[in-house]
Amino acid sequence: MHSLSLVHGDLCAENVLVCDPEMKVVKLSGFCHARKEGEITSKNTENIPYMPPEIVQKLPTEGFSAHRSQDSWSFGILLFCMLNGSFPWTEAEKESNKDYQRFYQWHKHHTIHLSCSWTRFSNKLLKLLRKLIHPKQSKRTSISNVKKYIKFTWTRTEDDIDLTEDFRSSGCTGEDGASGSSGSTTNLTAKLETLGVCTNGARQWRKVRTELWVSASSDTNYL
Repeated sequence: MHSLSLVHGDLCAENVLVCDPEMKVVKLSGFCHARKEGEITSKNTENIPYMPPEIVQKLPTEGFSAHRSQDSWSFGILLFCMLNGSFPWTEAEKESNKDYQRFYQWHKHHTIHLSCSWTRFSNKLLKLLRKLIHPKQSKRTSISNVKKYIKFTWTRTEDDIDLTEDFRSSGCTGEDGASGSSGSTTNLTAKLETLGVCTNGARQWRKVRTELWVSASSDTNYL
């Protein structure tokens, strides 16, 4: 899509179709919000957790230009959800959302404190997410650059996760961390399982399935 100067505008788990058990055929759906890049569009209020901050700040009736960097942000959130089973925050608003505020400060190097749900990610994946989920729209990397990170390890094992005082002091007390409510986590987990994504299995197997899905998505050249 991006090679054709088209923006999907609604990348989320519900719009990713895994068409075979081996996860080699992956297709996108939900094109009702797709626009030509630069075309004026309106805010989609149904998937707030996937929205970048520049759109979150818009009023429902306020128009903005469609840009592929908005898909990059949504794809980064989708990767987080696939590997973690929950959203990193309910909305990317640093003034009112503590989880996003903590991420924003980490991204700006003002603090190293992150919710413990981020500690399971490898340094390579954190580097990729930092580029995809960049608060500044102009500095986000393209989705095609995800291919460069496929060969690296994306998650840490239980023994690799070091729950230092930094993470304990930031509220890291459990497996799933403090991001999102238990209700939203349960709903997202149910949706992922209906799409064939393992959320209760071994963490390493979840990583392998996600990498296969990302690789298949890249090979389709939809974005």
